[in-house]
Amino acid sequence: MLAVWNEGANPPQPREAEKRLRRSDNLLSTMASSVRELLTLFDRNLRCVFVNRPVAELPLEYYIGRTFAELAPPGYVQQALDAAHDVLENGAVHVIEQAISGTSGEMRYIETRLQPAREGGEITGVVVIGMDVTERVIQRESLRTQGELMSIMREAVLLVREDDVVVQTNPAFDALLCAEPGSLHGRMIRPYFEAAIGDVEAFKRSVLADRKRTVEHVTREFDWRRPDGVKLRLIGTFTRVQVAGALHVLAVYVDVTQERALERQILESASREQRRLSSDLHDGLGQELTGVALMLRSVAAGLAEGKQTSRERLDEIVGLVNHAIEATRMLARGLAPVSSEQGGLAGALQTLVDSLAATESVEIAFRNGIAEPLRMNDEDATHLFRIAQEAVTNSLRHADATRIDISLDRDADSIVMTVTDNGQGFPDDHEQKQEGLGIRTMQFRASAARALLEVSHARGYGVTVRCRVPLE
Repeated sequence: MLAVWNEGANPPQPREAEKRLRRSDNLLSTMASSVRELLTLFDRNLRCVFVNRPVAELPLEYYIGRTFAELAPPGYVQQALDAAHDVLENGAVHVIEQAISGTSGEMRYIETRLQPAREGGEITGVVVIGMDVTERVIQRESLRTQGELMSIMREAVLLVREDDVVVQTNPAFDALLCAEPGSLHGRMIRPYFEAAIGDVEAFKRSVLADRKRTVEHVTREFDWRRPDGVKLRLIGTFTRVQVAGALHVLAVYVDVTQERALERQILESASREQRRLSSDLHDGLGQELTGVALMLRSVAAGLAEGKQTSRERLDEIVGLVNHAIEATRMLARGLAPVSSEQGGLAGALQTLVDSLAATESVEIAFRNGIAEPLRMNDEDATHLFRIAQEAVTNSLRHADATRIDISLDRDADSIVMTVTDNGQGFPDDHEQKQEGLGIRTMQFRASAARALLEVSHARGYGVTVRCRVPLE
């Protein structure tokens, strides 16, 4: 019989306590036959007097008379003894979670509850209740791991009920609303969305319209305004999930603001290149070919009239044709600057340096530290060339440099291309001002070539751009 213990009661005498313990033993025997948990009863000397079922295929007789310390799992003996003595002396209740290796080596988790056995308000022994909580511990650890993963995810995660009440967020989503981590729990999310995206109803209708056509998830790309005024571009994936038997919406948001800015930069760069090519074709090559055509018409008209054409006239026409051929080659080199037939990456970098040395006032040099031909396809080599070209352009436009050096070296199984200048370095606020788009373009090209890009600078001491690409 378990009753409320009176803290003022004196411990029972040993003989009387033994009688009462036997009565508790009989009562436990009657009750324990239908209990799933392992029940064990210890007397005030902490010897086992009752167990409701055998453990580890040992007979019940094995346990009777053995001490508490003998039956406690290894590694938990002292903790369990301290708890048992506290139960006997103070009537306290202790719960100990124990990790025990099973017979086949698997780890099992047992929750052991120690509480006083009472008779007439006096403590007569210790009742130990053991319960296998392995599944509960696994679920708890799984939830804890999921929580830790969510906290470090770059993606923003939001779980809401169908009535728009927030159930869970991660720090990345809290940051989208400039909120303290965890502060959105239990709040209505709708007011925040109205401030961030505007017409919430139209947005929900759009998502639900796709929901009718798919049973998995809906993806949308949209603009987002943070409370501090910063504008972002997000991709959201919305999935309906069952949580505790109720429908919820799980939303995962990816910030693609920089990616979209980079795409615009690349498209604008391609558009500028197309306009430059069009201008060069019209104003350069087109004009030269027009001049050749007019001169040939003049020669043809003279021949029709029986006039002789001087050698100097023909040499002039040949010169114009050769110049047009060279202009065509230059245009082709601009479209495909790296070619194995023209010396590959090293040849293209040398041509870049030669052309800039003839037109720019800065001192520029190229050093090729690789004697053997590079084992690199033209596509990857073109990416490296464009990185060097972008780095040199930045130095010429922004750095006030008087010298630029480009080098190619081999380092173990990698090719290392380095561009350095002696300019002013980056301005202190270059990240806040969108002046990093050139760097992001270089990073994009480095990624496409499976290369590692490093950009280092010191204000007033120049910039170093280093690109390391593994050899094929």
